Amino acid sequence: MLRRIVIIIAVFVAILVTTPASPVQVSYVYSDSMEPTIGQNDGYIVVPEGTIEQRDIVVFWSSEREEHVTHRVVGRSDAGLLTQGDNNDVTDQAAGYQHVQREDVVGAVLTVNGDPVTIPALGTLISLVTTHRLTVLGVAGLLIAGGLLFGSSARPDRSFVRVNDVLLPLFAMAIFGGIVVLLVGAISHDLTYVAVDGTVGGQNTLSIGENTTESVLIAVPSTPFTHRMVSTDGMTIQNQTANASSISAEVFIPGPTERGAHTTSITVYRYPAVLPERTIQTLHSVHPVVASFTTVGVLFMPFFILYALFLDGQQPLRSSRSRRRSHLGGRDR
Repeated sequence: MLRRIVIIIAVFVAILVTTPASPVQVSYVYSDSMEPTIGQNDGYIVVPEGTIEQRDIVVFWSSEREEHVTHRVVGRSDAGLLTQGDNNDVTDQAAGYQHVQREDVVGAVLTVNGDPVTIPALGTLISLVTTHRLTVLGVAGLLIAGGLLFGSSARPDRSFVRVNDVLLPLFAMAIFGGIVVLLVGAISHDLTYVAVDGTVGGQNTLSIGENTTESVLIAVPSTPFTHRMVSTDGMTIQNQTANASSISAEVFIPGPTERGAHTTSITVYRYPAVLPERTIQTLHSVHPVVASFTTVGVLFMPFFILYALFLDGQQPLRSSRSRRRSHLGGRDR
């Protein structure tokens, strides 16, 4: 059973890391143009479009945007289809984009009773997995190796289920799920500046070639029995203070080299307070995956120790008639 569980996890990870070549695919939206029908970062299922009718939500290739777009068909004309996001005030064509041609449509969003079937936060999870691709594949490889090891040690002629066959997969799933929850639940804030020549500018502007120090307030309230840790991209934290409702940080931004938009980000992670804060900070500085794996592992360690001390994993889960008087975890006398 453990081998089946870890293989399922590995297959799920593989689906997230690579897009299967299938007529039925899974995708997600990264903007709010289809809210509230499809929320930002929500996933959806793409099926062959068949006959396109008005009010259908379709996925089409936009050569002007150079990307696929998921919007609703709101009309048609001799020039092509009229499309519009549910959260947009005007159609795409009124905004200056070309009419959508039939050959540009790659599929339709699967709906049930008129409502799209969505997968909450799938975009966040896919982004997480693809960003940490090697780490996730490494964890999946360890799970597969462990599953094969446990599977090979079991007797092939055994027709009953042992305690290990149920509890070990549950522990593995709990740890894996806990790591995913910590990483997906991280709160990220993007800070976009405009790089300009010279010192002429206003708020949210940077001068090309000049380093800048900014004060940033991150509204991330603390939760009981957790430690908040901050990661940055495009900037470096010099000092930070925290209270119950937010984190204040003084950040150093290297001078940009080109004009235009300059995007930085700050991400706040919450880890279980199962280790000293400095220890978790050290693990977090190595990588958030390392801190997540360690804290979740320590969190579940007491349960695993109790299981190892008081339960016999080799006992059948359901006692046979000859062992009715024996208890789960006990041994025959």
